Amino acid sequence: MSAQIFKDSKSDLAFRPSWMVNRAVIYGVLILWAVICLFPIYWTLTTSFKAAPDVMKGNLVPWWDFTPKWLGMRSLGLSPETIFQESTVREEFLKRFWNSTIAATGSSALAVILGSCTAYGLSRFNYRFGFMRNSDISFFFLSQLILPPSSWHYPSSFYTKSLICWIRVLG
Repeated sequence: MSAQIFKDSKSDLAFRPSWMVNRAVIYGVLILWAVICLFPIYWTLTTSFKAAPDVMKGNLVPWWDFTPKWLGMRSLGLSPETIFQESTVREEFLKRFWNSTIAATGSSALAVILGSCTAYGLSRFNYRFGFMRNSDISFFFLSQLILPPSSWHYPSSFYTKSLICWIRVLG
């Protein structure tokens, strides 16, 4: 019972290092992509602690390239010196920030709920809307991500202004 039934061949043993190298490359690419995606957030946070000359120089690393200053946070009443003092500016900022957070969270939750219901309906049932079928309807929804509605705003407002001018001219 203690005898091994299956034995690894040399090709099986050689496969393991290549698998580990592939895994290391994949994780390396994922870490690089995470750094690229998170860099704007880091840049925004460090810029909030810079004075104007440091912003113009493009200094990136706090305490190495520049000394952090609390100028922006002090004006909002959020610096270490002013955090425990009475501040109407801070209260107004935090009230507006909280309102924006509620609006963003609510609209995101509504979008996820409606999108999930739509995706379920399109995957579960067969629809026919005029000449469009499920795949056409799905493509329509996905095309809204490719060409956002905001890119149509300028041309439509331009044509609306032109139409209003023609209506005024023609009577």
